Amino acid sequence: MKNSSPNDQTIIDKAFLATRVIRRYIVFLGGVINLLYLAVPLYSMQVFDRILSSGSIDTLVMLTLVIMLSLILLGGLQFGRSLIMLKLGNWVEEKLSLSIFENAIKQTVALNRRSNNQPLRDLQTLKSFIVSSTLLTFFDLPWALIFLIVLFILHPYIGLLALCGGGILITLGIISERTSRPLIQLSNEAFIKSMHQVDHVARNAEAIYAMGFFSSVASFWQKINKQVQKAYEVTALKQSYFNEVGKFFRMMVNLLTIGLGAYLVLKGTFSPGAILASSSLINRSLAPFETAIGSWKVWVNFMQAYERLRQIHINQEPLSVEKYLSPLKGSIELENISYAPGNAVNHIIQGVSFKIDQGDTLIVLGASGAGKSTLIKVILGILEPTFGSVTYDGISIKEWRREFLGKHIGYLPQDAELFSSTIRFNIARMNEEASESDVIKAAQSAGIEQLIRSLPNGYDTEIGEGGIRLSGGQRQRVALAQAMFGMPSLLVLDEPNTYLDSDGEISLIKAIQEAQKRKTTVILVTHQPQLINFANKVLIMGAGGVIFYGSPEEAFSSNLATQMLVQPEEKTNSSKMKSSIYV
Repeated sequence: MKNSSPNDQTIIDKAFLATRVIRRYIVFLGGVINLLYLAVPLYSMQVFDRILSSGSIDTLVMLTLVIMLSLILLGGLQFGRSLIMLKLGNWVEEKLSLSIFENAIKQTVALNRRSNNQPLRDLQTLKSFIVSSTLLTFFDLPWALIFLIVLFILHPYIGLLALCGGGILITLGIISERTSRPLIQLSNEAFIKSMHQVDHVARNAEAIYAMGFFSSVASFWQKINKQVQKAYEVTALKQSYFNEVGKFFRMMVNLLTIGLGAYLVLKGTFSPGAILASSSLINRSLAPFETAIGSWKVWVNFMQAYERLRQIHINQEPLSVEKYLSPLKGSIELENISYAPGNAVNHIIQGVSFKIDQGDTLIVLGASGAGKSTLIKVILGILEPTFGSVTYDGISIKEWRREFLGKHIGYLPQDAELFSSTIRFNIARMNEEASESDVIKAAQSAGIEQLIRSLPNGYDTEIGEGGIRLSGGQRQRVALAQAMFGMPSLLVLDEPNTYLDSDGEISLIKAIQEAQKRKTTVILVTHQPQLINFANKVLIMGAGGVIFYGSPEEAFSSNLATQMLVQPEEKTNSSKMKSSIYV
């Protein structure tokens, strides 16, 4: 963990800094526990060097009872320390989970991914490390000095042997860290890449199955997985090598301790009881070093997870009560907007400028790949433009508080995803405090209220993961009701009729008309030019730029716009459709 200045500290740093006091108690408990570990070696020395020679049974019984009480206390303290670590791990998870979840969503949006659960996996890595015995091993390392001092008191030669053994294990640990860290990092990166591929395949499972290219996808994934296996194998071999070498040296030091103790007994400078005590103390003093070598991968994984979580928080602007909180009216202005993903050179949209007033209905047309959906995401603040600015009611979108602004926006993306819950909670945007009347109004606005009433449990119908128990058209209409919830000031619909049948399209048009009556600003992206009849402004995109912007009348009078909008027969059909709707 990095020592950051107060200005550079993320919520991750602050959470771990807040555990300083409890960590001091844990270190203190570790000292008491390690002192109690001296009970058994002292018992061995007393039994072999005094009680056997004196033949005192009373002394043996009393000493045994005292040591048993010490061991009971030792067990209680160890259990208490483990319980504290468990509570500490839960506290860290509770403190960080909400922020990490929010930033995982923001990172998903920023990276234009469908899902990004790696930050939550990293949080579990942090918690697992905190509650594991590995962290306690690192806490016990300094107390190995206690046993080393006792060994020097028993005999300088024994202490020197233990010091040499500890030095060898420390050296092995340093070598293990320097050689294993890049391998562990490579293994983790390969695993993350493999999991991303699995997530992507799972999202497209139906298409893969239907078109029969499962074998090709599996083969592609297997290549990635082989990289994971190879990196893991190399890392595991390195770890195993150093573990076994560490065990060998510890056993060798233990053997030499007994031999050296026996030699010193023969010389008359040591006692038989001290041999057993020395052997026990040697094992106890070297065990943390040996365990640390074997647990180094866990430590490296923890540090990498910690750093990844820090990085997703460094560039995230904290929510501020000073953000603009006035109700949204609905006027939007884009000035010289350009956007390119990541480090890409070519812009998806470039030099886009226009303004829509409160209550306007803007239809965005253009061929596939013209940049329509990207433009919508920039308008909504989902994507940050490379150049240019977006303002709502004359205020930069960056100045609005997102949670507040979102309540005034209704958004229906191309592939709307529903939550595994009831229809009621999905329409209410998962707000448990939403009133029933608001939910019903949204359903009525989307023209789905009658359909919901026909279901066995009505609004309390469980729709399953992703709305699997509903048809594609029903999911789309529930998502439309979600967008209409709360009577938003801005309604953005991106290809809303993709899964709709004729009844669904009629409901969609009625929903647009109802929004227009409330002076709601509507932005509608579509491939169907006949919907131009329901707009008062038209924007035609092409090659990432604006080809045309103006009124529907101007669009039809423009030769270029007319060619892109409709063929003659389509124009006739659209007029018929318009007249049939407005009855």
